[in-house]
Amino acid sequence: MIEFIYNRFKKQFNALAFSEQIPKKEKFAGYKFSFIDSKGVRYYEPIDLLDSGIKRKGKLHEHLVEYASQLTGSEITKMADTIDALINDKIHKGESPDYAGITFITKEMRTRRDNLIGTDIIFDIVCLYYVREDEEPDNYDIEVHNQKVERLKKDYDLGLNVFFCGEGINKLLGFQNTPEKELKQSLNRSQFLTKTWGKMMDDFIESSSLNKENNKKNLSTESATAPKQK
Repeated sequence: MIEFIYNRFKKQFNALAFSEQIPKKEKFAGYKFSFIDSKGVRYYEPIDLLDSGIKRKGKLHEHLVEYASQLTGSEITKMADTIDALINDKIHKGESPDYAGITFITKEMRTRRDNLIGTDIIFDIVCLYYVREDEEPDNYDIEVHNQKVERLKKDYDLGLNVFFCGEGINKLLGFQNTPEKELKQSLNRSQFLTKTWGKMMDDFIESSSLNKENNKKNLSTESATAPKQK
């Protein structure tokens, strides 16, 4: 029902939501009310980001570093493993490293940095920046964080993107001068391309891992059948 009301009276809903700046609970001193999600849960944002809890600020900084490169820590690990396989698997077979494959991966890294918006990274940042009404502002709980990410992604798919409208989060992500329609198009395009590229990397890694496993088995077999030194 709340999704229907929001879509029907979007401008009025946003105006009401952003006009309410005083937190309802004492624990949100230093925060201001920002928006309500599709389940009716309230979210707050810091008046000054420096007043956020140390754990929350630390995780936020970690994801902002990822945002600069448009690659998550796990994605960087994937690429490192892939490049390692393209070099070492070939050398183990007595062949030259796969320079074409390595060049392709590094080119994709630059493409993502310069042209894509990592949607998973953005939602991590958004959910660290905003504090849910049942959270402790000074703490970071990974389980609660994941719940928030799941909820706001679903809201975004429903067209509820009010959490991108705040001045603070817009400055943090560099979206101040980006029209809402253009931002959504960029996010959707990036989400599709990122998933496609991630699937390709998964296939690369799986193939390389199988090669490594076969190499280990070959080495074990050779060791078991080799004549023992007296």
